[in-house]
Amino acid sequence: MTDININEQTPVITIGLNRGSKNFSYSMEELNNLVTANNMVVTETLIQKLDRPDASTYFGKGKVEELAVVVQDTGADTVIANDELSPSQIRNIEKQTNAKIIDRTGLILEIFANRAQSREAKLQVELAKLQYQMPRLHTSASQRLDQQTGTGGGGGFTNRGSGESQLELNRRTLQDRITHVRHELKELAKASDVKRKQRDRSELPTVALVGYTNAGKSTVMNGLINLFGEVLINKLWLKICCSRP
Repeated sequence: MTDININEQTPVITIGLNRGSKNFSYSMEELNNLVTANNMVVTETLIQKLDRPDASTYFGKGKVEELAVVVQDTGADTVIANDELSPSQIRNIEKQTNAKIIDRTGLILEIFANRAQSREAKLQVELAKLQYQMPRLHTSASQRLDQQTGTGGGGGFTNRGSGESQLELNRRTLQDRITHVRHELKELAKASDVKRKQRDRSELPTVALVGYTNAGKSTVMNGLINLFGEVLINKLWLKICCSRP
């Protein structure tokens, strides 16, 4: 799936494979929390017990057919998997369900993109998304990528080579953008190094509050800044920023 941008309050179906892990229930609960954190609503959850994912469709054949029925009955045209899916799995499930398929990695990247605040953080997330999208490009995604990058017939690239397919053009468009983003990040890194040296000369102490999502960082921070009348919201990955020590 190339375009993983989701509108607010989009109804979605979450799916997962129970391979006997004692942490499976927690993992699915966390997935649903991630969905909520991205302003989406879980309308249905489908789970199947399998020793390993089906190499072609993640779920078994019968479960994919059931998923297609649930998509039709609920009107939720977006499905989010609790695992990272291969490009072929995404394509095959999309064909059989006529739904947008997003895996756990794609969802997390979208949350990061929505939370990123600094210029460097936004570029880092964009680079990760572009690299994630590259192997997942396929013909049905052409129109969506055109809309994202402006490569349609009305503008954008005009030097499309003879016989170059839309898929090849999309790949070239993404690669050009990856090159550009990497260049911007290098320039920002130079500026960050200058600022770091200035901080070192000032001899001011630097403090970091680090922990896994929902580990209690916001609670600790609220205790520290409560005297100033500010309170952080309990929301997954509320702020994403990049800084260099």
